[in-house]
Amino acid sequence: MNAVADNVSENIRLEFDLACCDLLHAEAAVRADDDPSARERLRACRAELDAVLDMWNDLCGSWTGS
Repeated sequence: MNAVADNVSENIRLEFDLACCDLLHAEAAVRADDDPSARERLRACRAELDAVLDMWNDLCGSWTGS
């Protein structure tokens, strides 16, 4: 790897950590008050986490030539 790849990897890991934190808060909000806005926030958090994982997979695929 090189410095740019390391930096991208670190940024994706940070985004992953933040998305996980947001997801935990959204899940707690749904447990506290299962209303449409809380469920929508949970859906958005799951979508964000999925997008971050897609970025990670794309990055890893570029390293292996896939």
